[in-house]
This record gives sequence, C-alpha cells and structure tokens, in this order.
Amino acid sequence: MSLPAGADHPFFDAPITPRVLRGQWRPRRDAYAAAGLYEQVRIRIHRALTWLEASEARGATELDTQLIEQWVALNALYGRWDAQRREPVADSRALGLFVDQLVASDEDGILASFLHRQKDLVMQVFADRYVNRLFWDEPVDGQRIDHAVFDARSLLAQGKHALVVSRLLARIHFVRCQLVHGGSSYGGRHNRRAVKRCSVLLRQFAMVALHVMMEHGYADDWGALCYPPVE
Repeated sequence: MSLPAGADHPFFDAPITPRVLRGQWRPRRDAYAAAGLYEQVRIRIHRALTWLEASEARGATELDTQLIEQWVALNALYGRWDAQRREPVADSRALGLFVDQLVASDEDGILASFLHRQKDLVMQVFADRYVNRLFWDEPVDGQRIDHAVFDARSLLAQGKHALVVSRLLARIHFVRCQLVHGGSSYGGRHNRRAVKRCSVLLRQFAMVALHVMMEHGYADDWGALCYPPVE
C-alpha cells in the first residue's frame, strides 16, 4: 500500500549501503538463478551494485570519479538495447522510459518519500542555473531558469513525481556529461558544489531504484539488456 504523500518509508529507517542491499537481495537472487528466472533483471542489479560498491570506496576528494561511477550504476539499470540500430537506446529516451516504469512499479511510494526527504537538496539543484542546459543555450537570459524551482515545487505538491525525478536526473546527467566529456578540470573548484549535491542525490536515488526493482520490478520487462554476458 502506498504511503501518504511526503511520509517516510521504512527503507530510510537505517543507513542503506550497496552492501546492505546486496545482502537483502542475495537469497532471492540465488533462488531465481536456480529456477532460471529473471536473468536480465538479475544482471542489471548485479552490475549496478558492483559500480555503487566501487563508488563507495572513493575518498572525500574523489567526488568526480564517485559521481561517474554512480551514474554508471544507474545506467546499468536503465540502459536498453535498440535491436534495429544495434546500439544502446539514447540516454534521454532510455532514462525517460525507466523513470516512468519505476514510478509505476513503486507500490510503496518510496520515490515520493525520497523526494520529500531530500526536498531542500533537490531544490538547490533546480536553483543552480549552471546545471541547466538552457543556461548554456542562452546564458544572458536566465528568466526561464529562475522558474525551475517554482515549477519543481508545484509538480512535487501535485504528486507528479515522475516529472520531478526526470527533470532532476536531467540536471545530474548534465553534470555527468560535463565531467565525462572534458568540460571540467578534475577536482575543479568551480563545480564542487554541484558535483557534491548531485552525488548525494544520485547515490540515494540509485539505491531507491534498486530497492523498487528488487521488491516489485524483478518480473517486469525493463527492455533488452545491453551487452549480455556470453560464453
């Protein structure tokens, strides 16, 4: 049963780490593997956990690498293969499909709880015009950017969690692209605040997504797996 809007989910009662999630998943993973069930979801979850565990081993000064590894973990969950083009589906489309399906699978309202618990930090990301691609399209006109926080608050109040999550991830993806495509110095001082905020949110969102898939989405079709293991 879904929780009331803004209510805390028991998931957040104790500190959650990738290792804790792996321990919770292991008995079911082994049972599903023995029965030959849900192989693609098992692979997605395994890949995501390995990258999250790698990110957890990073020191406090390795924010850039940590954020990249956290995004790779999320990408392991949302990535899907385009059989006609014989390449992965573009990030924007694959991520949009993933968020919609994740929200639909979230029977417990954990995503809503995540957004309300992290509301202040979420709004800080929306308020940062430098992580909105529209600013870079036309830096001299910041008026549309200034509406981002108002829009996000309104959508959250209306319970439109998929839209809030999608817009939030678009901003985190922007920071990820800035790092991966050489648009920033390693450890550069200009984007430390943005990288830190995005890393905190991405870490928790990735684990929330894992929890939803483990609990409710393990039997669902999340699209064709990219680069499945071969013998």
